[in-house]
Amino acid sequence: MKPPTRDGVSEATYNAQMALYEAEFAKKQAKESLKRAQKEEKERRKEAERRLREEQAQEKESQRKRLEAEAAIASKEEEYQNGMKELQKRRRQEEKRRAQFEREMEKEAQAETAREEKFKASFEAEMEAEAQRRMDIDRQLQAKRQAIEDRTPST
Repeated sequence: MKPPTRDGVSEATYNAQMALYEAEFAKKQAKESLKRAQKEEKERRKEAERRLREEQAQEKESQRKRLEAEAAIASKEEEYQNGMKELQKRRRQEEKRRAQFEREMEKEAQAETAREEKFKASFEAEMEAEAQRRMDIDRQLQAKRQAIEDRTPST
């Protein structure tokens, strides 16, 4: 639209045309301003939505990492607990083996003592029997000497 000219028109017509032109121009500028404002608002919304999505993604990632960390901690705690149980189990088994070994050693010591006592008693019995046999032999010899002396005349 072109601005009105004064060529061949009355002042009132010119003023009316000028007012109409200015109104059209203002309307056009308002429309453009509204379009710019709408476009800017649309861009602001897009940017706000983008930031919101980024924040949500960051929050989601942060939550994922936190859950991973918690899972890792829980896994380590479970691993620790299982290790402690295994260690206690091994300690109990070692205690049982040690107690069994001590019982076996005690039995072996008792058996060895019994064997020694039996050997000692057997040896003492043999010695006593040997001593008795010698005494019997000595008595027999003494009796034979006596018998020989009794048969031999005295001079």
